[in-house]
Amino acid sequence: MRLFGRRQRGLLPARIIPMMERFGRHEIDVMASTDDAYGVFEETQQPLLGPATSQTEEFIEALADACVPVGGWAAYGADRTVVNLVGTAPPGDDWLRILDASIEFLRRNYVPPIRIPPYAWDRYIDRGGTANTWITLRPVPARNEVALRPLADGETRRLVSLGPTPDANVILVRREGDQYVALIDARWSDEDPTRSQSEWKRAPDQYDLYVDIAWTHQVWDWADPEIEPFFPAPKARI
Repeated sequence: MRLFGRRQRGLLPARIIPMMERFGRHEIDVMASTDDAYGVFEETQQPLLGPATSQTEEFIEALADACVPVGGWAAYGADRTVVNLVGTAPPGDDWLRILDASIEFLRRNYVPPIRIPPYAWDRYIDRGGTANTWITLRPVPARNEVALRPLADGETRRLVSLGPTPDANVILVRREGDQYVALIDARWSDEDPTRSQSEWKRAPDQYDLYVDIAWTHQVWDWADPEIEPFFPAPKARI
């Protein structure tokens, strides 16, 4: 590790770690962030525009030296800062130090592949990773190990909420005779809050439907306890 050699000294503000942590927390889910987008840019990105454009390699090296040893949100924020200010293929190997630290942070927090930016996923695959090794997958629970509450014909049950807000999409399960149906309950559109339901999946068995739902959907915020063990990985922590 290099600790701010002569060519890096003065390139970064003294508060670079909290700046990167703030930017990382905002960038992980911009749509759900409660931080002011303009304020985030003004306070975490604008001060770095000069060195990022005029001394790109030195800037990335200094950012790697500062943030990689800290890891966590700082590494992820540094990753997103380089992409934001320089691009996804900057010069030098110091970018890869930042990117690898960011990837490990995402993996440790069970962030599913569907939420990983393509440039980060390509790096992970190039290093020998696969979709099955990104997160250690849990096996499907055996049929005789789960006790599913039976559904009466025509009964509907709330099974999974896909987001933390009251208007988030919801997965419902309903029994229709000898079939079990997964329904998506969602707003009609961004402009029309009227909710509607549409069929998503169908299976002749409740257990098989739960397996299909859990292994298809990588992102979820809340799950009924009886389907939670079917998910191949724990809920993302971030």
